[in-house]
Amino acid sequence: MKWNANCRRAFTLVEMLVVIAVIGVLIALLLPAIQSARETGRRVVCANNLRQIGLAFHLYDDAQRRLPPARSTDLVFNGPFLMTLPYLERLSESENFKMKLKYDGTANKQISNTVIPTYLCPTMSMPYHVPDATCETGAPGSYAVCTGSQSPFEHNPLGPPHDGAIVMPKFGKTSIANIAAADGTSNTLLAGEMDYGLTNYMGFAGCIRTTGYKGGDTRWAVGYTGVTWGSTLGIFNPTTQVTFVDISYAEYYSFRSDHPGGVNMLFCDGTVRFLPTEIDATTLNAMATRDGNDTVTFPAN
Repeated sequence: MKWNANCRRAFTLVEMLVVIAVIGVLIALLLPAIQSARETGRRVVCANNLRQIGLAFHLYDDAQRRLPPARSTDLVFNGPFLMTLPYLERLSESENFKMKLKYDGTANKQISNTVIPTYLCPTMSMPYHVPDATCETGAPGSYAVCTGSQSPFEHNPLGPPHDGAIVMPKFGKTSIANIAAADGTSNTLLAGEMDYGLTNYMGFAGCIRTTGYKGGDTRWAVGYTGVTWGSTLGIFNPTTQVTFVDISYAEYYSFRSDHPGGVNMLFCDGTVRFLPTEIDATTLNAMATRDGNDTVTFPAN
């Protein structure tokens, strides 16, 4: 029998299975690399958001000769990210927001519920819809200012509250110039990430979810502890709420993120560093205070 050059030998079933297995192995090898590359990109976007926030805070400081307070007044809970909107080129929201009225009032609710892309980390996941219309006002956020190394609750009896870069009006004023003359802007935290990753956190009275979990309360317009106020008192980058006693509710206002291994943190000089979850607590507290006369040694990246 003569060989017909036009005849082609078909794949056997075994050969086909081998090819499929090889393709499957290649895909399994490539997927983690692709996912890692995507997360790297998201982390860069998040860091850029913080740089824009830092620039807005510096522009506010230039115009007002002070950094924005932790909230507009001691009685109105309008947060610092509202005050810096004009410096993020969000003029419409800034001009229409009534700063003398509360963020959750009729006049301001629509703006408070507006999603601001700069205030959202693309890696952060949401365990529920924010705001919870039954008890909340305010679109979600991913960032919080640093009030210091102690509990941000103003009635904190454990130590000097608000010893960081951003403070309540009742505790005075802070500025880039004062921080530069004290601990130094490159050593002092200005803000950082705060996600919804506390898997066992169910919320405070008045907004407790009985199904699923809340995970956190970060909403960009609100000037309050654990919402846009962060501290280094609790565990850094926690995934659960550990302490549940009044002002010791430390992980509620801990800086945390959905990035693997650490948290993007903004310093007063405008730089952003990715601080590892395992960072030494003493070092972190030194970064959190604005005038602690402490030494900061940055972890190797």
